[in-house]
Amino acid sequence: GLKGVFTPPSNLAYIGDSAFAGCTGITEVELQNKPMTVGTHIFEDCTSLQKVEIPIQDALKIGTGAFENCSGLMEVGLEEGLQYIGNSVFKGVGADTADGDAAKFYVIGAGTKDYSCLPKTITYIGDNAFQESFIKKMDLSSCTKLTKINKSAFTGADFQYGDDIDLSNLTDDQRENLYKEYTIVLPESLTSIGEEAFHKCGITYIDIPKSCTDIGKSAFSESYLIGMKLPNTITTIKEGTFYRCHYLYGTCLLYTSDA
Repeated sequence: GLKGVFTPPSNLAYIGDSAFAGCTGITEVELQNKPMTVGTHIFEDCTSLQKVEIPIQDALKIGTGAFENCSGLMEVGLEEGLQYIGNSVFKGVGADTADGDAAKFYVIGAGTKDYSCLPKTITYIGDNAFQESFIKKMDLSSCTKLTKINKSAFTGADFQYGDDIDLSNLTDDQRENLYKEYTIVLPESLTSIGEEAFHKCGITYIDIPKSCTDIGKSAFSESYLIGMKLPNTITTIKEGTFYRCHYLYGTCLLYTSDA
């Protein structure tokens, strides 16, 4: 089977569904044709795949589950102009990387950072998009068009932690700052968090922006939240929202007063 770097011809316009699914010898994918369309589950279960750049702006041309269960994936480059992250596209990525490092997302041409970021142009994150993934801290603060995080988008996902973190001698403020280093930063444009969006997620802290008025059922159930902030624009807390959040202390569940 295929091994090493896979570089399709620059004039290739379409790769069909599941075309390379289970090709465990592929370590890197270099897509050269920006108008290219890739089918559903095209690289699913390519567990040795470590790096890919996707120079596609039309999200409709990236099939559902395109990189699902690429558990060794460490670097993912996305094109500025991409409208959204599709359903299950990155489900399970980074879950079993070679050196235990988490997957990092970056914008092509903008350089890589110590954390993950997505194109500023995305408007929503689809169902199960990052479910059960292992990723570096994701900073979405620059995604000013992002309004929705859909159902189960980050269910079971985990964020890379530092080694041997000792919380015992830290003040509350120091702990809060530490938690923020291993979480997801939401943009001020966000209006909706879907059902089970962060269910069983490894986030320890989250700051819900004042733009958000809708949080779905069980959105944070069984997560590892230790602290969070809710805006006073939230008028309803739905069934199971914080169900079995055993680490969430009442003193760390704060309502902002400037919403």
